[in-house]
Formats: sequence, C-alpha cells, structure tokens
Amino acid sequence: MKKLRGLVCVLSLAAGALSSPLPVDADGFTDLQGILNARIAAGETELKIPPGIYRLKPAIAHLEFRNLTGITFDFQGSEIIATQNTRSFDFENCTNVTVKNFSLDYDPKLYSQGRIVKIENGSYEVEVFEGYPVEEAGTHKAEIFSQDTQELIRGGRTFYRLKEVTPLGGRRLRVTPKEQEAVDRLIRVGDIMLLDIEKVRKDGGRYAPHAIYMEDCIRMSFENVTIYASPTFCFLGEGCSETRYFRCHVKRRTDDPSVAYPRMRSSNFDAFHSVGAVVGPHIEECTAGYMGDDNVNIRGDYHIVVEGKGNDLF
Repeated sequence: MKKLRGLVCVLSLAAGALSSPLPVDADGFTDLQGILNARIAAGETELKIPPGIYRLKPAIAHLEFRNLTGITFDFQGSEIIATQNTRSFDFENCTNVTVKNFSLDYDPKLYSQGRIVKIENGSYEVEVFEGYPVEEAGTHKAEIFSQDTQELIRGGRTFYRLKEVTPLGGRRLRVTPKEQEAVDRLIRVGDIMLLDIEKVRKDGGRYAPHAIYMEDCIRMSFENVTIYASPTFCFLGEGCSETRYFRCHVKRRTDDPSVAYPRMRSSNFDAFHSVGAVVGPHIEECTAGYMGDDNVNIRGDYHIVVEGKGNDLF
C-alpha cells in the first residue's frame, strides 16, 4: 500500500562536505543524547539541532526519551548515523512531540549482500561484496535480486529459515535452503543474494529491534524523515494514538561509497507498523519501497465474544 510521493531534504554520505558542528569525542561520536537532555532540563521546548552528520553511540537505543510533552526536535536536514545493530530512537509515554527534518542510516550494514557465483546440488555459493558483513550472515531469510534489473526476481522465491549458511573462507559463503525449496530455475549465476544477519551488536550491548519505536505515546508527529535502513521495522507504535507521519520516506540508499555494490534493500522488515492503536496513524504523502516485508501494517488483538449482557461483551 503506497502513498503519495513528497519532497524530502536529505544529506548524502557521499558528499562528505558536512560534519558534526557539535562536539565529538576521540572516536568520532556526538553525545546528542546528553546535549538534548540538558536542553530539555533547562526548559526548552523547540530544540533546533545544527545541520550536520551525527554518529551516535547507543546505550540500548541510540536516543531515548521518556515522559515528554510539547517538545519539537528539529534536526534541520541533519543525518543521523546509528553505529550498532539496535534501535535508533525510543519514545515512551510522550505526548504532542514532533520529530522532523532528518535522515537516518546505519553503519555498519544490517544485512549481507553478494553475488551468486555457483549453483550446485541445491546450494548457492555467494561472494559477499566489500562493505557488507560476512561472519554475521544468518539463516532467517534470503532474497534474490536480478543482476539485470536490480529488482527482486519476478516470480522468484524468497527462502525462509535456511538449512545452513557455511563460511568457505574469505568473503565466500555456501547458502543451503531447506531441501523442498532448494531449486528455483529463475535464479541464475550472477544474481544478487541478500541474507539477514544475526540480531546481535558488535559491542556486545543489548539489542533492541526497530529504528524508531514509540510506546503509549499520543499525537507523536514525524515530518520530513527519510530512513535508509532498519534492523526490523522503520516506525513502530505500540499502544499509541493519533500518530502522524508526513512526508516520511523509506528507501534504499543508492549513493553509499562504503559498499562495492549498490544496496538493494532499505528496511529489513516493515516500513510503517502500528499495534493496538487507540486512534490509528495518519500516513500522509509518504513512500516506502525495497523493504524486506510490508509497506504498512496496522493491527491489534482479536478476541472471541462468548457472552453479551446489555452493552457489555464478555
């Protein structure tokens, strides 16, 4: 389910002209959490962040906010770089909070990607491109993109719960689907295989899923946000109400100089996901493409009615 296309301002990693205008530590990280916490504690409600490229180091999430009311975060076209395979933004019990004008990416990459160099005996030998993880490649899912169109192979198979992924040395892997799924005559040597990676952090910290997560929030608003990668869902609201997405975009990045072959995927799973909303989300002039799962998923709990008494259901 796609929405209207809108304009969004993003900064390119390839451009390299803009760095962090805020202080960075010896490892190149900006303590954006500490800076924003101090400004909120001082009573500021309109938080304008100088335009820049900010590399963040996470606790559990890279940025975490609780119990905020009436706050606006305006990143003014900045790029946020999440540096671990874990949540980027975490909002809990917030009301009337607006977050706008930024793009979000992850470094290192959140999936493995390589070229199929051999198909033999129900297995696929894959040479992983430079810039993508090798050791972390997992068995959850494999997608195949055409070497000709750089799109998912039309009518081709996505392999779930692979039998095994075997390192062969260097950057080469042998990928073996379950026996009943191993043969797909639409897949050719030269096609591109994407593999999900294990849900662990390189720094050994606690993993939390999703790029932007909200829990029990009311009237959260996201405006002019572009997400290039996510460990699971891009936007997830649980138990929220009246969340608004305006000109938010989920797209694969095509200008990443750190990889030897263009990125085929944006988010690993859904773009916009809502669970148990009191009043459902508004999704306006947004786009989503090249995710590993749904564009939009809005769901709740279902219960069997076993008895009715007047206006009460049991």
